[in-house]
Amino acid sequence: QLRGVSAAVAAVAGELRASAELSAYDESSLRGTLRYLQLSVERSSDTVQLTLVANAPSLAADPALAQFALRLWRLRAPRWHSIWVNLNPTSVNNILSYEPDAWQLLHARDPRGLGGGAGDGDRDAGRDGCLV
Repeated sequence: QLRGVSAAVAAVAGELRASAELSAYDESSLRGTLRYLQLSVERSSDTVQLTLVANAPSLAADPALAQFALRLWRLRAPRWHSIWVNLNPTSVNNILSYEPDAWQLLHARDPRGLGGGAGDGDRDAGRDGCLV
């Protein structure tokens, strides 16, 4: 049984293969949405925080991004802590953007450990719920 980061990578890879909606970022053409993935594990609970780094100025710029995150959130494994998007539409050589509105929380477990299923325990914690 896969746990933690291994389960998260397998889940993301599986969802990317299953759906052609979300495009990968191409450095040479500066096109595509998904630039990077960042995964962090909260060891005490073995839950995974996923950050999808997007070449997009807003979530509305590519609805496939939020749909992809929702499909991941609904999976039984891995146990997600939260799923974030970091909006980084720049063409410079930085992975994450630290602009004021760059971080968007899409899904998170209830802070008391309740929920964690599809729509169950979802909250908008702002950046305070971030593991990194």
